[in-house]
Amino acid sequence: MDNQARTLMSWRRSKIRSRMINSYQDETWSTEKLVFDSDEEEKLHVGNMEDDLIKDGLPGQPKTNVKFKQYAGYVNVDEKNGRSLFYYFAESASGNASSKPLVLWLNGGPGCSSLGFGAMLELGPFGVKPDGKTLYSRTFSWNKVANVMFLESPAGVGFSYSNTSSDYAQSGDKRTAIK
Repeated sequence: MDNQARTLMSWRRSKIRSRMINSYQDETWSTEKLVFDSDEEEKLHVGNMEDDLIKDGLPGQPKTNVKFKQYAGYVNVDEKNGRSLFYYFAESASGNASSKPLVLWLNGGPGCSSLGFGAMLELGPFGVKPDGKTLYSRTFSWNKVANVMFLESPAGVGFSYSNTSSDYAQSGDKRTAIK
């Protein structure tokens, strides 16, 4: 596994580590080095990066001239309350993805889908054709020059979810209007 993949996996796992300090009030974070071995991976039930690989492409995706890997899955950010954020990751199409920068795309909101808007309507590798069913390759996609990760946040936006119903009551238009 190359450095970029290792960094991505560390990021995915960092939120589920029970030893990590993450207090919303004081915003302190552990600076311990994140090291994972296969036993710990089994204990945490974290999938392997290849499990998130989109093997046959997205539904309706062009089948020719797609020369980059795509991944999609969940980042468990709060195991106790069952919060998981959905991500879609497109490797750089310009070759040697491990040497390209990583762009993390978060649409504004809360409430705006990074997959639905950022990836499919703005800068992702594919756009949606007028039929709403098929995709076309975007000429000026950001993954032409970088690896791009689209993260659906907060929990409840797009495919991200929470098993705690009060999380949904604390988000959306009402919460945004109060701020």
